[in-house]
Amino acid sequence: MFVLGINISHHPSVCLLDDGEIVYYLEDDRLNRDKEKDWPYDAAMQCLTFIRKYTNHIDHIIFCSYIKNKWCDFRDDLTMVQVKKNLKLYGITYDEEHYLKEHHLFHACSGFYSSPFDEAAALTCDGGGAPVNTAIGNKEVESMYYFSGNNIDTIHKHHGHYDPDCDHATLRVNDKLTITHSLSVGGIFNLISGALRMGSAGQTMGASPYGKVDDYPENWFYYDHDAAIWVTDNGNLIDTCRRVLNCSNFDPEFAKDSEYQLPEPSFEDASNVAAKCQLETRMHTIRLIKQLLDKTGTKNVVLSGGYFLNCVNNYHYIKEFPEINFYVDPCSHDGGTAIGAAFYVWHHLLNNTQRHPITSLFLG
Repeated sequence: MFVLGINISHHPSVCLLDDGEIVYYLEDDRLNRDKEKDWPYDAAMQCLTFIRKYTNHIDHIIFCSYIKNKWCDFRDDLTMVQVKKNLKLYGITYDEEHYLKEHHLFHACSGFYSSPFDEAAALTCDGGGAPVNTAIGNKEVESMYYFSGNNIDTIHKHHGHYDPDCDHATLRVNDKLTITHSLSVGGIFNLISGALRMGSAGQTMGASPYGKVDDYPENWFYYDHDAAIWVTDNGNLIDTCRRVLNCSNFDPEFAKDSEYQLPEPSFEDASNVAAKCQLETRMHTIRLIKQLLDKTGTKNVVLSGGYFLNCVNNYHYIKEFPEINFYVDPCSHDGGTAIGAAFYVWHHLLNNTQRHPITSLFLG
């Protein structure tokens, strides 16, 4: 049985499973050499041609996306129509079609079902997941799951709508859902990278070893006792950016706007804030892992989502919890959601128990 997962949003990619085993995986940027290319995904269409090496018939196709608004929904519809036209053009038929915007869940599925674990807790952290309320802009900030075989239990989801002018509005909907004005750990890196003119979160991470955090003693997170959750102190975050830039009117909404002229911080100042960013997000993630372990009692933890491409901080989690077995998803970036979506269909929807943990990063 063949299952095809196609990510049609950020970092477009395709993944083909043959009886639950990855036989083919390709990301759009491997063909067009453009990591930032947006729709239309010409290379993603082109890579469909290679599927004919494996089969002319697909049992299940799942499209995954995470951007939700009228334009992006329309864009997704156009992309899916084009993909299906191309499949027909290449002589590839299919039976069932699925379309889900479960961004954090697919990250977690990519991690767990490629791991050697029979059961594990999973933590997804990234720049921000699927929008859950487009009217007010809420989207996934952090998500915790527990996997046991093909069963998936949502432990807790933190949804956020970032508002730099609001620090304290939180809503504890129930034991498994909290809504705040908090940023995700990846979102913090994006904000700081924009302020520092670094260009990307990866460059900010790269600058952090050269910095010292002593000049920035303020905390970027605080514990909201009413909602029983750690959230970002947006005021302190903005104040840090204004101090390093010596710019009292810094506005994060325009930090990456080419027409918004920001002062250029010195490398020393930029490195100090980058080091602060590493420390604050690391300490917050350690708190999240502790919460996850307390809620599940497991000794196995899967980490997935773009934030866990941060190898330096990943080392600290292993060091902090020496008794825990960690598995970091090798495809933690958004391209990996195609893998997670395909695994979700194979294991969760079809209830197949046959597992093929990833033992090599050569994915066909």
